[in-house]
Amino acid sequence: NVMSDHGNDSETVSYFDTMIQGQLSALPRAPFNPRALKKGKHGFGGYFGLGGEVFLGSPADYLSPMYMMTFGLRYYYSRFFVDAGLGLGLLKSRADFHAGEDDFYNRQVLADIQCNALAGVNLYDGPVLRIAPFAGIGYNGVSRVDTEDDESAPKGLRGMRIMGGLDFDVKTSREAWIFPQDRSLTESGFNVRLYLAKTGFNSGMDGLSINIGVAYSVQMFGLRGW
Repeated sequence: NVMSDHGNDSETVSYFDTMIQGQLSALPRAPFNPRALKKGKHGFGGYFGLGGEVFLGSPADYLSPMYMMTFGLRYYYSRFFVDAGLGLGLLKSRADFHAGEDDFYNRQVLADIQCNALAGVNLYDGPVLRIAPFAGIGYNGVSRVDTEDDESAPKGLRGMRIMGGLDFDVKTSREAWIFPQDRSLTESGFNVRLYLAKTGFNSGMDGLSINIGVAYSVQMFGLRGW
């Protein structure tokens, strides 16, 4: 400070700046690789996307394949995770039938709502791919769209479902944030979910369905060792 006249002597400031930069350049540096960072125990995430469900057995005689939007939140602890998701979809009836307190007609447009809760474990979690089996329970409700009765939705097809399958994450981005108050790792990419579900509808129309979903997901974790 004194030698540079409190920063007014530009030649002295430039000299010390060049000298310090040269010393810093001579220090050994380890390459920074975000792929080598280790996740902490806790993580949070969310996803949104599109899904489909194809019914098998008895429900397939009355319900067409369904297409839906999906949303969900996820919490990780070490290799384990729990997931809460919501699906909103449309499908058509394939025949006339009665369920609950409602009548359904052939080729009628129907609405579907699903609420699912599941738990799983990461068998493999690398820098690009994550593979995890899971199992869970949920609710599936099918109602008429073209109805004038606002309270008709609970009168249609409804039932609890159990499910099991595989969950994949294909990671397209991995970013680390290393600051005094924020040390975290963010992964984003595409989530693919494939599973079987068994729904016990209230009309006795029990059966299996094949479900698949593709979503964009963002996950955030703490960093281990920082």
